[in-house]
Amino acid sequence: MNFKSIPLMVKAFVAAVAVLVVVAASTAVAQQPEFVAGMLSTVPSGYALASLADLQSADFLNQYNSVGINYVQSFGSGFICCVVSVQEGYLSIGSSASYSSYITPFLNGVETCTSNTQPSGTTFGVPPFASGPYEGMWITNLTTKEQAGFLATGVTPTGAFSNCGLSGVATTAIFRVIPPKYIVQIVGTGAPVPSGFAVATLADLQSVDFQTSYNTAGGVVMAASPNNQNSYCCILSVSEGWVGYNDEVDSISPLGLYSEAFNAVECGYNQARQLVFIGTPFGGPNGGFVFRTFNASLVSSFGTFTRQNTSDCQSSPTTQTLLKSVV
Repeated sequence: MNFKSIPLMVKAFVAAVAVLVVVAASTAVAQQPEFVAGMLSTVPSGYALASLADLQSADFLNQYNSVGINYVQSFGSGFICCVVSVQEGYLSIGSSASYSSYITPFLNGVETCTSNTQPSGTTFGVPPFASGPYEGMWITNLTTKEQAGFLATGVTPTGAFSNCGLSGVATTAIFRVIPPKYIVQIVGTGAPVPSGFAVATLADLQSVDFQTSYNTAGGVVMAASPNNQNSYCCILSVSEGWVGYNDEVDSISPLGLYSEAFNAVECGYNQARQLVFIGTPFGGPNGGFVFRTFNASLVSSFGTFTRQNTSDCQSSPTTQTLLKSVV
């Protein structure tokens, strides 16, 4: 369905919702943390070993600064390699491989790599006993500058980290949740489509595959966006344009995102990755609806409209976009 030549006034930067109408009942499930820590030899279910690029992403930065990284496995009772591992090798920070320091897990400013413990809310740091340019540094608040300084090497650490060279040693590592089939993220100028995803079509949004994914997860994942923008549109879009809900002949209600608690419209940068519900927070004949479950009848009333059909959001090429995994 394509909504054409329909006059519409869209207030795209809404901060609060006056009325919430639940369309269908459902029980949302708890979302897995995107990043966790554990032992390299035992990959947690539903996760894969993180890459260097993963640790340089907006999602990692947001989780690091909000809740930290939880260990889902305890450190073993034997020798431990405390240098953090990623896909490319051992993690360090610096301007080059020859001018860098290995990174280990920290908790409250102190290295935490103790046998038979399972810390929560960990961060990164360089122990005071480790030689190098950043000896004794604790990264209390991660910035994009520090992320850009992350390096990875396949060369086994020596010296203060000689345990890493022992046969069968337990090695600490960072894991990232296996990406969902669909996510929502701000896309446009300065905010490219993330690797492994493509902009979804209206047919994708209306598909049985999306319905199953949405209903099973209890919403769709809103991923953190990579940088700040002064202007962006909060209406949900697909490749054909913005998406609206219509059960009347002459008007539509644009789609947007609600928090799991239904108490806020979700849109913007620097927000932690979270599950959100699709609904109609921006007015129209069916404004204030929350779609807690998707079904064939509901999606048959979805259609798209373009910038020529609305008097707001026209100046912003950057908008909240449904993305589909292509991995």
